[in-house]
Amino acid sequence: MLIISIAIKTRSQTICEGKQVSLINTFNQCDPNPWVLVFNENFDDDSLDLGIWNYGRGLRMIYCNDEQQYYTKGSNIEIDNGILKITAKRETVYARTVDWLPDSVILYCNGSNKGQNKRYFYYTSANIETNRKLHFGKFEARIKIPKGWGFWPAFWLYGG
Repeated sequence: MLIISIAIKTRSQTICEGKQVSLINTFNQCDPNPWVLVFNENFDDDSLDLGIWNYGRGLRMIYCNDEQQYYTKGSNIEIDNGILKITAKRETVYARTVDWLPDSVILYCNGSNKGQNKRYFYYTSANIETNRKLHFGKFEARIKIPKGWGFWPAFWLYGG
C-alpha cells in the first residue's frame, strides 16, 4: 500500500508600481510583504471537497507513459485529521484507459501500438487536480512519500 500525504498553499507575488502577477488585486505601492495567499488547502473536511478538486483522469495520456495503475474516483483517497492520503493498491480492474473512446479502439502514442483501450489494470491509485488555474506564484506542499522500488509518486505543476 502506498500513501501520499499533502497539504498545499499557493501565494502570488505583487510587484511595486502597480505591476502584478497576482490574479486577485492591484496594488499601487510597494508591499513590504509581496506574497499574498490566494489558495490554501488543509484538508479539514472528512472527504475531498469537489468544489476545489476534481479527479484528474480525462486529459491524462497514461498509455503513453506505460502507467500500470487505473485512477479511481475516490476509492483510493482518504482524508484523516487534515491529511490527504492517496493509496496505491494491488487490485484488478477491467476498464477504459481513455474514458471517451470506445472499448475496442487501439491506442497509439508516437506511432507505437499501446494496446486496446479497454483492458486489465492490476493496480489502482488516484489523481486529483485543482479546479482553479494558478498561473504564477510560489507553491508549497508538505508531502510524505514511501521508499521502495517501482513507485513514482509526484506532485505536478502543469503549465498552460
